[in-house]
Amino acid sequence: SRQCRGGLTIPFDTLAEFMPNSHRGTNLLMIEYFWVAGTLLVPVAAIFTLGRSDNQETHGSEWRMFVIVCAIPCLLSCFVSLFHVPESPRWMLTQGKHEQAVDVLRKAAKLNGKNPEELFPLGTVVFQDERQTDSETFFDLFKPEWYKTTILLWISWAGMAFTYYGTIITITLVFASGEQLENEGKYSFDYGAILASASSEIAGTALAIVFVERAGRIPTQVVSYVGGGLSMFFLCLLATREEVGDGVQQQSSRAVLVSMAFLGRLFFMAASCTLWVSTAEILSTDVRTTGHSAANAVARLSGSLSPFLVTSEKPFYLVGSIILIVSLVAAMASWKLPETKGKSLGMDKDSLVANSASTASYGSQTQYVFFPVGMLKQ
Repeated sequence: SRQCRGGLTIPFDTLAEFMPNSHRGTNLLMIEYFWVAGTLLVPVAAIFTLGRSDNQETHGSEWRMFVIVCAIPCLLSCFVSLFHVPESPRWMLTQGKHEQAVDVLRKAAKLNGKNPEELFPLGTVVFQDERQTDSETFFDLFKPEWYKTTILLWISWAGMAFTYYGTIITITLVFASGEQLENEGKYSFDYGAILASASSEIAGTALAIVFVERAGRIPTQVVSYVGGGLSMFFLCLLATREEVGDGVQQQSSRAVLVSMAFLGRLFFMAASCTLWVSTAEILSTDVRTTGHSAANAVARLSGSLSPFLVTSEKPFYLVGSIILIVSLVAAMASWKLPETKGKSLGMDKDSLVANSASTASYGSQTQYVFFPVGMLKQ
């Protein structure tokens, strides 16, 4: 079962498989607002759990409480998903489970206010033009038809995670007081500025929704990576100018710093959203879950490196340069991925290459189509 692999990628890919080609990108991006809601709750949780007391002895317990509060939504979503996220009908068909696939479709029809018996009457058999497989494995990603795509996706996901989390850390350092940077035992943050920058993810998601079906997946990613990298580079330059000056903090510069931080998170959020959509569409059903989860795992590893490269010990101009370079590498990798706007999930390799500027090899050579009406036989 695909659900046993857990994580955010499974429900995201499952939703992608239920969406029509013309509205898939927009509908998938709409759920990103739940991610944004969680992002905004983090600084709010920090306000109420961190820095509430000047007593040095309570700082450790405050951090533990902060972590517990942040973990509660994760645990709740885990339990909810076990009972409410459906199995993938496309995957069931590749496993020869036609009756189970029809059952899932009937439940989906009922949930959407349709008559399942009218849409899928007794005796209905659902077919799709996709090869049946015993099971997919991690090593399928390195078959001749997939290995170039796998490498490009891993580079894009690694760059996305590093720039996204590196940006959050950088903004936190920029708006941390000098006392925090000099003494690791104390912390004091400009929570207003951090919350303002976090709110930019609302605009970033909206930006992706506007352009993903107009400009396409690839141009949206490339522009977002470049825009985010430049924004963070200039933010760090401005922060460096204050740091090496005569020690006088100019209040007027705070608005400029907040603006650059806002733009940085806005662009990287747009890049992240669009990459999620693009990955689900590029990969075919037999490798979609494995490939998307593997790319996500690479992203987690890359994100875990950001605290070691984005630190208070490094000058801000160096931090900004690192984020800019990584964002440009991610942009180049994304540019070589195929454009999937308006295409069926996991299209055949020739169709993808014909609609892409890249010369790499993509996907299997099977044309993928999905259930309703035209694919029903009684």
